[in-house]
Amino acid sequence: AEFAALVARHGIRSTVLPPAALVMLTDSAEVTDLVPLRRVRSITAPLSPVVARRFTERFGVDVLNGYGQAEIGEVIG
Repeated sequence: AEFAALVARHGIRSTVLPPAALVMLTDSAEVTDLVPLRRVRSITAPLSPVVARRFTERFGVDVLNGYGQAEIGEVIG
């Protein structure tokens, strides 16, 4: 709930989160929306298509899966 409040208070439209955070937010009964968030880039671990789809369906936020070595940047897929 604190993350959602910070998103709203600071007008966050884009952020970076690990898949575990996407699951926690999706499963939280306390988080009802993430307005004005529009896009999340997922990093640090493999992202299940099911996790991405559930997050998008619940919050209406696009999830981009980022992968690659930190030393050379990443590819967005």
